[in-house]
Order: sequence, then structure tokens, then C-alpha cells
Amino acid sequence: MQKKKTNCRHRAVGVFVAIWWIFLGPACAQPDKEVPYSTVATHKITYQIVAHGAVEASGNLALRPRANGEVIAIHARRGDSVKNGALIASLDDGRQQQDLREAKLEHEIAKLQLATGHDQPRAGMNSLESIEILERRLDLAALKVERMEAHIRDCEIRAPIAGKLLSVNMDVHQFVFGPSPFSAGSTVAEIIEDSDYLVTFMLDEVSVARIANGQVCSIRFDAIPSLKATGGIDYIGPVSREPGKQGQFPVSVRFNTASQLIKPGMSAKVEIVIGVSDGLAVPISSIHYSNDISTVLVLDASGVAHAREVTLGIDDMEYVEVSSGLKEGDRIVANQH
Repeated sequence: MQKKKTNCRHRAVGVFVAIWWIFLGPACAQPDKEVPYSTVATHKITYQIVAHGAVEASGNLALRPRANGEVIAIHARRGDSVKNGALIASLDDGRQQQDLREAKLEHEIAKLQLATGHDQPRAGMNSLESIEILERRLDLAALKVERMEAHIRDCEIRAPIAGKLLSVNMDVHQFVFGPSPFSAGSTVAEIIEDSDYLVTFMLDEVSVARIANGQVCSIRFDAIPSLKATGGIDYIGPVSREPGKQGQFPVSVRFNTASQLIKPGMSAKVEIVIGVSDGLAVPISSIHYSNDISTVLVLDASGVAHAREVTLGIDDMEYVEVSSGLKEGDRIVANQH
């Protein structure tokens, strides 16, 4: 079996040499016509997977009020970029403001009673018992003030994250509802993070086997050629379920950028580096293939070409790594087109 395989290999090389001689032999035989050649040298090769997809927002949040109330002011519009905590809308807080004033008045009275209670104990109580009661009353009054202030803050609808408003679904004088045991409340706006994005695309099963979650990759944008972002693989689909796309798996890359030019829906190219080599390399165009055998034509000192089998490694679509069969300085015949 081994002898038969060796004979096939020799026949394949012989066929290649015969074909080469028919087309290139005459040129090599003419001493006044130099055969184009390349010199084998070290060359950095970066093997990478390239995929194309669309930019997506990493997620959007629904904004809901924390209290029932009438909208009295809207401070941001759809498409606005807002900071974390930015005021989006205000609800009528007239009743809450009145409750706060009353709570503060009760607190001031409790402080005054405590101050005078040290000198005038209540009837039937000793001085220590009277002071303890007044101190508890003051603490309760302070808690009530804090609770009323929180109710006023509940009348403010603020951005929970820095991002861009995807929608604003309320109008001035509209009554909106906060959460209840039966409902999550009115959705008054939606916000997306404008610095955290995803690019989702499909990869074949061979490529998917070579990548891993967290692997670093580069992202470029068709609409903004000068902009380059760095991200990482965020998701690799465990199963290929796309109808009509057997062997194709969904992959998502997450990246962060402060650029305001990036928008969901933009086309993006993702480059995932799989391997890097600094060894000997030759132009891919100089390789000849026959029956799974790779060969090149090597020129000897007299300028005569000889076919030589080589073992190949990774490539970058222009050069290919040669792990055996050649040495640095060898001259190989360039492809003839």
C-alpha cells in the first residue's frame, strides 16, 4: 500500500514536470530570456477569519415611572444622547411636596419638644423615660421626611444608563402608571447603550472550530473606513439551526467605542486572527497542486528548474508558509500568467 502511494506521488510529480516543460520549458531553454523567479525568505503571515455582519445595540432598556402621575415636562427627545441619571421627564409632584412640608414641620416640632423635654419631664414620668419617648418621636419624624423626599424623587424619570433614546412614548398632561402587583407600569421611553455594540454573523463549521469565547478581534466599518474598533467574541451558537444553512453557526462579537458615528444597522467587517507565522514563505501563486501534492519549481545554479514537493502551513491569501521542502535563499519560478 505504501509502495502504491509512493508510485502515485512520483507519477503526479512527473505529470506536473511534463506540463511545466510544455509551457515554460522553451522559455528556460533560451539563454537570452530570464525566467521570472522569487527568492524564498522569511515573511510574517497572519491567518485570519473574515466575516461580515451588521452592528446592533447590545440591548435596550424600557423606562418606567416609579409612581403614578401626570407628565408635566419632557426634557429629552427621541434620538438624544443622555448621560447616566439624566432627567428624561417630570411628573406632577404637588401632593408630594405638600406631604414633605408637613413632614418637615413635624420634624421641627419633635426637635423643639426634645430640647424642652430635658427641663420639663412629662407628668407621671421620670426625666429619662420622657427623653426616650421624645427621641423616638424625633427619629420617626426624620424617617418620614426621608420617605417624602423619596416620593418626590419617584416623580422624576431618569436615564438608568448612558445611552441614546430609542423612543419617547409619552406626552405632556398624559397620566402614566408606576409598578403595581398587576403591572410593571407604563413604558414611557426606551434607551440603548451608545457605546456598547454587537456584530452578529454566520460562520461555517470549520471556522467555528477554530475560535473561542473571549477571543480578540478587529472590527471595521464600511461607512467609516478610518475607524477601527477592538472587541471580543461574545457568543458562539451551540447548534446550527438556520433553515437552508446547514453547517453555519451564529457568532456575536461585542465591542465598545466612544465614537458617536457608530449606529445600529451599519455594515461591519470582523477580522479574527487565528495564527501568526514568521517562518519561510512563498507567494501562493507559485504553488502548484496535483492529487493533494504541493510542488514548486526550484531553479538550480545553472538556471534549470526542478520540481520539488513542499509542505505548506497557514496563508494570508498572498503568501503561504512553507514548513519543509525549501530553504532560505532558494529561487522558485514565479507563476506564469
